[in-house]
Amino acid sequence: MVSITPPGGWTYGVALPIHTLTATLADPWEHTATVEDLVRIARKAEETGHHFVGVTDHVAIPDNDYAAHMSTTWYDTVAT
Repeated sequence: MVSITPPGGWTYGVALPIHTLTATLADPWEHTATVEDLVRIARKAEETGHHFVGVTDHVAIPDNDYAAHMSTTWYDTVAT
């Protein structure tokens, strides 16, 4: 495996907001955010030297109490 981190260096990134809408973690503005907002955030991360943006991918959300915390809104990370 090849490392993207130079010897003696470090890399950092950010988890993108909006795409998960976790009920107990999402800020109110995320519920009305647009795709353009997400693109703007990702571009700003790149402009400010972030090495990656993190996204999650869930193909199924359990229909139980955990869904109340996680929410059932998870946008596909490839198609979105």
